[in-house]
Amino acid sequence: MAREFIASIGKIDIVKSISDDAEFLHNNLRPQDVRECLIHGVTPHRALHMPLYDKRCRTYTALVDDTPICMFGTMGHDQEENGSIWMLGSSLIEKHYFSFLKASLEMIELMQSQYEVLENVVPADHTKTISWLGWLGFVFHREPVIVNSYACLRFVRCQDQVEVQMLTS
Repeated sequence: MAREFIASIGKIDIVKSISDDAEFLHNNLRPQDVRECLIHGVTPHRALHMPLYDKRCRTYTALVDDTPICMFGTMGHDQEENGSIWMLGSSLIEKHYFSFLKASLEMIELMQSQYEVLENVVPADHTKTISWLGWLGFVFHREPVIVNSYACLRFVRCQDQVEVQMLTS
């Protein structure tokens, strides 16, 4: 089956996601990603498959040698200029970490071009994810929000960095 190709960045090909990608990742998610799904009250299966059928979502898969290493994307809000951003992946991310970093920098710019504001929350104890998000240019609210009894940090990235200061103050 022909895939809708988006970009090739080093060893990584970015394509539009299909249900086979979601099924592969559902069975191979990193433990921290499974935990994050559960914190949000969704199964990994639902978290990976739902964006494929929601017209407000743009969903992509990063492939290495035709094997999915992660799915990611955005989901539009009622306010057209704001979007939620997300990513769930397998341990293959670690095996191809430098290629993943390069690809994530390019893809964040593509996703940011679609929205004035990208945002979501991350569990406060997911320090490696928080470092990566900071490296991508996200800023974090100081006060945690509680999601199903877990402390999470809201993170935001704006096209205009002046807005970030207003949103996170």
